[in-house]
Amino acid sequence: MNSLLMKEKSTHARIEDEFTDLPVSRARKYQLRRQKEGNCIKCGQPQAAAFYCLKHLIANRETIRRANGAKRRNRSLSYALEAKAKAARRERVSHGAKQPSH
Repeated sequence: MNSLLMKEKSTHARIEDEFTDLPVSRARKYQLRRQKEGNCIKCGQPQAAAFYCLKHLIANRETIRRANGAKRRNRSLSYALEAKAKAARRERVSHGAKQPSH
């Protein structure tokens, strides 16, 4: 097919922003747009720290630990956020168990 006809059939509007003309891949532009909005660059959930939501922050930390062969668990932000989330989850579960069901 003619490339001119292919362009006419496109159903997506072109996104025009500061990332449009960067010499990077479409995927990287998508990540940059998510980061600018304050969302995780992998799944789009709200950021917990840096570029990731809590789930992907922990996954990234563990991947790096395995790659480096690290045994120790240092005092990083991801551990503190993980502990806070677990405590909040336990509290929600315990409050839910105390309420009588009708």
